Amino acid sequence: MWCQTLSVPVDAVIRCLEPIGAGVAERVVEIQRAAYAEEARLIGFGDIPPLRESAVDVRNLTDLDWRGAHVDGVLAAIIG
Repeated sequence: MWCQTLSVPVDAVIRCLEPIGAGVAERVVEIQRAAYAEEARLIGFGDIPPLRESAVDVRNLTDLDWRGAHVDGVLAAIIG
């Protein structure tokens, strides 16, 4: 079964990530590559575009409304 129950911290803070600076964009890329690598593994298809995006590409995605979950001050999850 692919679905797992995970414990998540209850003290996460959701913040706007606009504008996305270089350091934040690099962290966004780290997070999305980890997530999409798992998705690619699950579906057996590795050519998912976010796996090839760079921090510069992320910074240029100005039409997205980025939000980030911060745990202990560290960006831990994103939605955009």
